[in-house]
Amino acid sequence: EGDSTITRTGEVVGSVDYLAPERVRGHDPGPSSDLWALGATLYTAVEGRSPFRRTSPLTTMQAVVEEEA
Repeated sequence: EGDSTITRTGEVVGSVDYLAPERVRGHDPGPSSDLWALGATLYTAVEGRSPFRRTSPLTTMQAVVEEEA
């Protein structure tokens, strides 16, 4: 009756600002992914800006993988 999937393989759901580096690299999530996202969220709450936000989602993901907050 229709497509029963919610997302397509490789599709990113949510904000890339809080996507853990291993998720950007295509690895499976784990507890460390949640902890990383929590840290990024707390940083945003305290500083008022995302630690890795750049001009596009692609450059933001690149910053997540290559830079330190």
